[in-house]
Amino acid sequence: MFLAVGVVIASIGLGMCGPRLAPRTSLSGTVPLGDLLGAIARMEREFPDDSRHTPLRDVPHSSSTEDDSRWRKVTDAPLPALEARGWRLEACLNLVGQASPCVLALFRAPSGGGGELLSVCAASLPGRWHVFDRFGRSGPLLPDEPIMESPDWQGTVDRPTLAWSDGRCLYLARGNSVESLDEVRLLLGAP
Repeated sequence: MFLAVGVVIASIGLGMCGPRLAPRTSLSGTVPLGDLLGAIARMEREFPDDSRHTPLRDVPHSSSTEDDSRWRKVTDAPLPALEARGWRLEACLNLVGQASPCVLALFRAPSGGGGELLSVCAASLPGRWHVFDRFGRSGPLLPDEPIMESPDWQGTVDRPTLAWSDGRCLYLARGNSVESLDEVRLLLGAP
C-alpha cells in the first residue's frame, strides 16, 4: 500500500518537475481557420446560385481598378486573372471583423458551368490562423503545405476548400467541385 502511494507521489513530482518529452506549443492569439471559412460561407450565401437572379444583398459594383487595389492592400499582388479560364469577377469585398485584414473575390463560372461560384479569399498575417490535423492537434498552416478539404458526411465542410500560405498571406479557395479547384489552382498560385 505504501509502495503504491509512493509511486503515485513520485510520478506526480516527476511529471511536474521532470523534463518535457515534447515541446509544448502555444497558439495564444491565433484564430481557427474554420472561423474564416464560416465568414466566407455567409458571404457566399448572399449571392444567388444563378447569375440571372438578383443578389439578396446590394453590393455596389466597383471598377476593376478598385477591385485590384482592394486585393493589393492585403496581398501586394494583383487580383487573380481567372478570365482566361472563363471565370467572371462578381465582387471583391473586404471581410470585416476578422483577426487580420481579409479580402474576398467572388468569381462566377461561364454560363456552361451552371453558374458555379468560386470564392478566393486572402488574409494577411498568416501566422494568426491555425488549423487542426487529423488527430485534433492545432498548429499553424505552414507555407507551401496546402490543405484540401472535401465535403464530409458530418457536414462540417459544405464545399471543397483549398487552403495554402506563401508566408506573407493565407489564401482560401472554395468551389463547387475538386475539379474546378484543380483547374484554377495554378492560376491562383497554389502549390
